[in-house]
Amino acid sequence: MVNLLPQQIQRKLARQYYVRLGTVFFLLLAVAIFIGGVLLIPSYFASQNSADSYERYRDALEGAVGLKEREHVSDDIAQLRERVRIMDDYAKSAFTVDFIDALGDKVHTGINVYSISFSRNEGGAEVAIEGEARTRQDLLSFVELLRESAAFTQVTLPVSQLVVDINPSFSIKMNYQKQ
Repeated sequence: MVNLLPQQIQRKLARQYYVRLGTVFFLLLAVAIFIGGVLLIPSYFASQNSADSYERYRDALEGAVGLKEREHVSDDIAQLRERVRIMDDYAKSAFTVDFIDALGDKVHTGINVYSISFSRNEGGAEVAIEGEARTRQDLLSFVELLRESAAFTQVTLPVSQLVVDINPSFSIKMNYQKQ
């Protein structure tokens, strides 16, 4: 087959053909992108709806289980459990109340007790009392009262604390046995 059209018209027709072919290609490409975009819209809404429902489900779980409020509850329960255990220990033996009562009966005017420390053992406690007496005689009478008591044993007062006659500081060590 022989083309009898002049060369210039052939080039013009070929150019028009390729322009139309390109136009159809880009038009089909635009339609495909548009249809793809339209087809993606429902899946976008479905995934958005799914994400929202998961967030609502998580919030409902946190609200039902109370995870937000329960962060400090376990710490509070542990502290409360420890306090109850300590109170049970003191309620069983009532050691501290008995010890303070026994010591309070021996402290008289002229004696100021500043510090009491004790470490408990099976039968009672090892006690250290620190304070200040008005006079050496007040301190000696206090120590004698402690030694005469059956509840206090091994009462020791260092001799070096008897050097000062007025306002002597003292540190008495002894054992306490609950009566």
